[in-house]
Amino acid sequence: MEGNSLTVIKKLISPTPDKSILSSIVRDIKAKLGIFARVTFCFVGR
Repeated sequence: MEGNSLTVIKKLISPTPDKSILSSIVRDIKAKLGIFARVTFCFVGR
């Protein structure tokens, strides 16, 4: 999975629960990770 928001990528990689305004997005993405055999997160600058 690629993204241009370093903040979001860092929150997705982090094992600690997110308490920011993005927490619902991060929680939804992490909840869906189980359907994939392998997932990697990568920051791609603009």
